[in-house]
Amino acid sequence: TAGKSYNIIGSRYSTLDGTVSAMIKGKETGPNHTMDEAGLIARFNPNTNTGYVAVFFPKVGDGKGFAYLYEVKDGSWTSFGYGNTYFTYEPDTWASASLDVKDVEGKAKLTVIINGQVVIEYEDTTPLGAGQPGLYCQAEGEFCRFNDFSFAGDSATVAVATVSV
Repeated sequence: TAGKSYNIIGSRYSTLDGTVSAMIKGKETGPNHTMDEAGLIARFNPNTNTGYVAVFFPKVGDGKGFAYLYEVKDGSWTSFGYGNTYFTYEPDTWASASLDVKDVEGKAKLTVIINGQVVIEYEDTTPLGAGQPGLYCQAEGEFCRFNDFSFAGDSATVAVATVSV
């Protein structure tokens, strides 16, 4: 989809279970309240263009922040929903975010957390295979910012202090 960009950290890491974490910052831009949306990626396979993507939306006006969880297969985005949980995430302010994926009895259990609050829990009964962790940005205006990126999971750990997308 136009305007969406990815940054996959280290192609040598491929895993089923793990937690992708980062400090994120999105920004409300323009008169139509468009937003720069930051997100996290798990189980991304660049050969098949598949993966799980958690996207975090800062609040607009007097509203609250919210998150969506997507599955990407062959470039097609399917929403797993937004969890009906709203949270405080001010535009242009750092927030702690994570996407946790665990293989449980042949299903992928996905948990999306922001500022310590679980906002989405989803069980995928047709889970994606192993893949890479990464960062997601849809910059409608200026940029997305990431800091303190880390991934920890079944026998693989990677950490990067600051990443600009």
